[in-house]
Amino acid sequence: MDYKYKFSIIVPIYNVEKYIAETIDSIINQSLGFKDNIQLILVNDGSKDKSEEICLKYKNLYPENIIYLKKENGGVSSARNIGIDYINGQYVNFLDGDDKWESDSLEKIYDFFEKNKSEIDFVVARKELFEAKDGFHILDYKFEKTKIVDIFEDYNFVQMDVTSVAIKTEVVKNIKFNEKLKYAEDADFINRVLLLRKKYGVIREAIHFYRKRLDDTSALQKASYSKSWFIDTIEYFHKEIINNSLNLFGKVIPYIQYVIMYDLQWRIKRNNCDILNEKEKNDYIRNIIDLLKKIDDRIIIEQKNIHSKYKLYALSLKYGKDITNELEFKDGSFYYNGLEVYKIKNKKNVLVIEDINVNDKQIYIKGKSYFAIPIYTYEIFYNTNLNFKTKIELNEDKNIITFKGDILKTYFFNIEIPCNDINNISFLFKYKQNEEYDILIGLCENIKSTNSNIFKSENKKYKIVYNPKYINIKKIRFKDRVKNILKKLKKI
Repeated sequence: MDYKYKFSIIVPIYNVEKYIAETIDSIINQSLGFKDNIQLILVNDGSKDKSEEICLKYKNLYPENIIYLKKENGGVSSARNIGIDYINGQYVNFLDGDDKWESDSLEKIYDFFEKNKSEIDFVVARKELFEAKDGFHILDYKFEKTKIVDIFEDYNFVQMDVTSVAIKTEVVKNIKFNEKLKYAEDADFINRVLLLRKKYGVIREAIHFYRKRLDDTSALQKASYSKSWFIDTIEYFHKEIINNSLNLFGKVIPYIQYVIMYDLQWRIKRNNCDILNEKEKNDYIRNIIDLLKKIDDRIIIEQKNIHSKYKLYALSLKYGKDITNELEFKDGSFYYNGLEVYKIKNKKNVLVIEDINVNDKQIYIKGKSYFAIPIYTYEIFYNTNLNFKTKIELNEDKNIITFKGDILKTYFFNIEIPCNDINNISFLFKYKQNEEYDILIGLCENIKSTNSNIFKSENKKYKIVYNPKYINIKKIRFKDRVKNILKKLKKI
């Protein structure tokens, strides 16, 4: 087909007057050249704020490039589907009305597509968060380098959104968003596309900016307060994508298993089911367990962004029993049916220091234990440079109540150590009758100074230095303190 533009950008708009101008500007200012190469399709999905006024202002500025459509509120899927009918670009992107593109991203996407379009139907840019949260998305491990992904080789390279994606228009014309879905419509759409081609491109150099709103008003941030998230998403996304895999391949392929488990982790972590009545809640729990039974233990354990305690909980749900008592401990790692669930060796998230203070008499340390095993099966000790080994008493912290009503416990500890000549404190772990293991220490962000290895300390007489293997406490000599004061005065 002959296309007038290189890109069509479809933006569904619903009450985004605070953000839409910034979104549109990010398209207009693309290095690719807006007037000659980009079509912008704005679909007002029944906004009640001043979004229309802003959109019409831009429409008047660029009447050839911008199409403005208005409809009654029907959800993001219906807005995108209407926009599809007006596409006149070779590639299409579905951008949310509060997100934006880095200025050279579309140019980089186009160049990559032109070199590889015979192999793939869509490409994905890196997703960088901004506003309420910064940093890259938790799936950013896919972008170690720019390449073509084969889902049978990189089955953990899951794709769950369309906002950071550019797709061939010829493909989009033959597939629509499922309007029964209020949540996961992105994941449903893009994975239906992917299963037909089984490959897609990832571009490290192209950046899509995803707004994490400060006021928590985005659809995703409000998801767990909607019955649709609990009921429709399971029915029309999770079950449908499994059936799609069965129809195409005769089995639930590892990639689809990973997609399902990646999405289920948020459900396993959340306990807010109050919006459901008793029957709906029981159906929901049964559906989660049925989905887990279709996922290999290996896929559950390999999840990159879920704590070990939730992996063990997912396995316990799958098998209908508490499996934590069946774990085997060997060489500093825990195994279930021969699969390594998690290791304590070289891990910094199993024992976390939350606060530390020191005076001339005592060292005070407060922390938490994140071992995903029953408390009666293990012991933790602290050790000093004086070989002063002492068992740590763990106290029950807040209980984490799961969506099923089960309780996952966490524990905290408070240590008071006489100062004496102690300067190094390390930690040991012992499971049942096994030997003791040195364990690494993690830190809470709020107790680090600007130098990430130095603790914030109220007592200026002591310097507290963090090393994953130990905490070093050193008394600062009086003359050194004077030197530091003089240096600051000189700087001033």
